[in-house]
Amino acid sequence: HSMLLQYRIQDRTYYGAKLDWNSLHTLTDIGICYGIVPAYIGPADINDTDAVKEDEFVPKILSGPPFGVDILLDAETFDNGDSAESLDGFTMAVTDYGDTALIGLDGFTVGTGTMARVSIQISIHKTTDVVLNRFNSMERSCIDNSDNYNITIVDNSADGYYTLSKCLLDASIVKTMAKECPEVDPQALLAELYGSDLYCSFTKVNAAIGHAKQTETTDGEDVECQVACQRQEND
Repeated sequence: HSMLLQYRIQDRTYYGAKLDWNSLHTLTDIGICYGIVPAYIGPADINDTDAVKEDEFVPKILSGPPFGVDILLDAETFDNGDSAESLDGFTMAVTDYGDTALIGLDGFTVGTGTMARVSIQISIHKTTDVVLNRFNSMERSCIDNSDNYNITIVDNSADGYYTLSKCLLDASIVKTMAKECPEVDPQALLAELYGSDLYCSFTKVNAAIGHAKQTETTDGEDVECQVACQRQEND
């Protein structure tokens, strides 16, 4: 990806957006975005099938600027592609590793020629087994993986874990985009969905994020999006 010149995690600098231990491409409400996940800063090469990640090179989870991620981005006029709209600067989001970034809710803009520093405060929320077993999802106002909410976005995610962001993205696709763009199958895989109709996929889904809060399971059951019983929140 030409926009990312380099990024630094603690004592290790990476150049370009080549595939490495800390990079990934993830689906969001505006399409496929490039993500950085601090996971490993050691000598092992991800392209080496026999590579072993040593524990001593796992980035430290500590507070303060030295333990964050520094990113250098490059904007070029051709990055606008086929869009008629001028895209001045970048939109970024900070989210939990296992969650889906919703740019419509969590995104912030970094203009060209500027430096932005973002600090977050992480809080972990857990629900006890007693509460999970005694009450259903509506009574405890949260959804656990054991509730088996078979929503398309959750089923197709790499880890299969339920999160509120995944549910809201699914709700935007099923309830809003399907009405605005009936020619697009709301149950299609997200990657295929974006390729079907760019206007419907990007514009409508992103605009609906946070407004559509009910979705449909793959069994045709209407469900309401709620927070996950076990979750991380960034403030």
